[in-house]
Amino acid sequence: MELQDYNIFEQRVSTYRTNHIHLCLDGDFNLDFGKMSVRDFASLVHEYVHYLQHFHTLYGLNLCSGFNAIFSIYREYFEQHNKFYIPLFLPLDKSTAQFKENHGRIHGDEECKFYNVDEVEVSPLSINEAKKNNTAVSIGVYDFTNNQADENGFKFGYCCVIEGMAHLIQQKINPQIHHQEIKYLAIQHICNNYCKKEIAQNTNLVISACVCALMFKNPGVAFFDVLDYISQSNITDGRYLFSSFIRDSNILYQRKRQTVAAAVSAFLSRLEKSLTLATGTDLDYYKKVIDNCKYYIQNGRNPIIDLVYEFDLSNRTFLYKLFDICGYPTIEDNSTYYPPLNADGEPYIECAALLGKELIIKRIQATQTTICPGFERFCKNKQYTNDDPITPECQCEQWKRNGPPCLMSAAFHYYKLDNHTIIQKDINK
Repeated sequence: MELQDYNIFEQRVSTYRTNHIHLCLDGDFNLDFGKMSVRDFASLVHEYVHYLQHFHTLYGLNLCSGFNAIFSIYREYFEQHNKFYIPLFLPLDKSTAQFKENHGRIHGDEECKFYNVDEVEVSPLSINEAKKNNTAVSIGVYDFTNNQADENGFKFGYCCVIEGMAHLIQQKINPQIHHQEIKYLAIQHICNNYCKKEIAQNTNLVISACVCALMFKNPGVAFFDVLDYISQSNITDGRYLFSSFIRDSNILYQRKRQTVAAAVSAFLSRLEKSLTLATGTDLDYYKKVIDNCKYYIQNGRNPIIDLVYEFDLSNRTFLYKLFDICGYPTIEDNSTYYPPLNADGEPYIECAALLGKELIIKRIQATQTTICPGFERFCKNKQYTNDDPITPECQCEQWKRNGPPCLMSAAFHYYKLDNHTIIQKDINK
């Protein structure tokens, strides 16, 4: 799954790839953040918020573990079959299939029926219907410019919550950013229609409401419950909202009622196990990250809320502090990859393995091309390394590539697929 930041005026797309802990920046990355443009730095923070959400909310943690479970099915298949055909799409076990189905129901829309949305209408009946059926919430829309209206303009769900939250934070760094898709704007439209003016205009409180909603199995529905709680309790500070939420809320997990803090810690332990199974190695870097995540929640805090309340976003050093505490994903820009490095200046094994599994999954499920997934972006222009020659295998049978290892051939070797018989089906039929 990819979460995108798209700038309509410059045709640029940055993404965060949930299932691979991989941030793609459509721009230029520099660890000296002061050398990055405002546009690129703001996009980086937008995608980093997605990374934080996947380690610090129950829904994000469940999503990551679910995708790791899917890859573990493929790893088991590779271990049991020395020969297979690609493209390869394996059936999922019952629980994993249920996970995908549930996520599809509550994900919601990324786009609206109308290009221009001037106002939205929230129906309590639609909220109750979505709560009853565990789906995204149907939202009515008005386009006054073109004299159009539709009571089912778009489905408000998980996607709108996480993208709207990241967009609000991105705007704090780059007020000139323009997003047109409803997934970025729905939060603001809904708050203007559904909330008191003082709540809708309290951006930090709205961001905090998004974080709380992401602790539930249906964030789209939960967002309205959190807004109701804010209004009824006269809450004005997101830090108080989150701490009271952590204190007063509990969820059913493994047939037992647990506090949110206890559930997040349990989900983090499950994520550690699923990452270990998916990558085939004990965690080093992300073990430390997960331990720090547990410390955060056990102290009633969340780094996304800290980001907007405790840090000066005009001083870019705030991101160094978050990187030190919460870690960071492999970052890819327009020229190369920047994985987290160990004390020897080498990528951590699990970080390289995550990037490798992404390349393998993309390659074995490709239905339009046989070319290496990284070829067009890096190797074709010799941007990956200066001495890696392009070979015929880069165009099709990458697992047979000889010569200096590249990311793709190293991934096939790490997952012990370079000695398998992999047969490419004719994708033109």
